[in-house]
Amino acid sequence: VGEECRRRRIPVSCADVPHLCDFWFAAQHRDGPLQLAVSTNGCGPKIGSLLRHRLVSTLPANVAGALENVGRLRVLVREAAPAPEQSRRRMRWMIELCERVPLEDLASLTEEQLRQMGERFAAQLP
Repeated sequence: VGEECRRRRIPVSCADVPHLCDFWFAAQHRDGPLQLAVSTNGCGPKIGSLLRHRLVSTLPANVAGALENVGRLRVLVREAAPAPEQSRRRMRWMIELCERVPLEDLASLTEEQLRQMGERFAAQLP
């Protein structure tokens, strides 16, 4: 089957024969906008799965909510400063926010608080 697929230029994954694989499936975790993937390139799929579980167990309870709120805030900030030459300022502001505010707090922000934060960003623009 693998040879026929390769002849037809179709990628092949042979689960128990890593050196014949064109690709591997990662151990995945999805939670809202968060996607984590662990790959061992076929060397130890079970270890990849164990690592995924270990990583997921360390995540804050509402990391998806934090990501969703940060995504909403990024939209507001881009609307306030849409020009390409303003991208550096936008990114720097978002980076500082993400480093300063705990994930749990980001997750609990209301729409009104997000709007106010966007307004504070816009007020500091030249």
